Amino acid sequence: MIRFEAVTFEYQTAEGPIPAVSDVDLAVGRGEFVAVVGANGSGKSTFARLCDGLLVPTRGRVVVDDLDTRDADAVWEVRARVGFVMQNPDNQIVGASVEDDAAFGPENLGLPRAEIAGRVAGALSATGLTGLERSEPHLLSEGQKQRLAIAGTLAMHPDYVVFDEATSMLDAAGREDVLAIVERLARASGTGVVLVTHRVAEAVRADRVVGLAAGRVIFDGEPAALLGDENAVSRLSLDVPASSAIAAELRTRGIDIPPGVATPEALVEALWL
Repeated sequence: MIRFEAVTFEYQTAEGPIPAVSDVDLAVGRGEFVAVVGANGSGKSTFARLCDGLLVPTRGRVVVDDLDTRDADAVWEVRARVGFVMQNPDNQIVGASVEDDAAFGPENLGLPRAEIAGRVAGALSATGLTGLERSEPHLLSEGQKQRLAIAGTLAMHPDYVVFDEATSMLDAAGREDVLAIVERLARASGTGVVLVTHRVAEAVRADRVVGLAAGRVIFDGEPAALLGDENAVSRLSLDVPASSAIAAELRTRGIDIPPGVATPEALVEALWL
């Protein structure tokens, strides 16, 4: 479990400390899919970096299973357990080929060659990159690059994976590819997933949504509850998907539409039933 205990993080500036995350208490378990939403400057990316020790709290503590991220002796074990996928895959890809890049992490763990090969094959299969092993990463599409960044993370066999706005640079097809991988991770492999996103349509696919405003948690609950909370949606500066807005209008006209409808497919299904 990734556990935040009264966590505050402040960036130090010439004008003094600026709080980015303030007094956060929450936990993410293995197999749980949690989306973190909020406006720009709400503390989402700081929260993500606190999960794996890229940042350590100014006050409070973050514990990954039994490891405190403030413990310098535990930091590498923390990062082995918590994978991190960045917004821009070019900042994460280091290998000369797809296969080399996916193998980078396991090689640094000092694993046997046969185990590395097996992990790489599994990670590339899970991300739809089988057959591109010898390709040069810079020749891949943006969507393929992001899937390669995910493959490199999966090859480490982490217990948790944090996606920090990992779909923001992708087109609709690329976003769907990444989200499908995210859902399989949480629901099929039992990996704990934290998805930082500004897209409500992505967040509603999670089991749970955490909303940050000015570094504080102002919402923590199921996606359907968030969509039904106009005050929280407004404070989080979220754009409600068109499908949700249509569903809300239909409810005012007496049509029975269940809460949490956020995609065209869900709306059609609700109307058809």
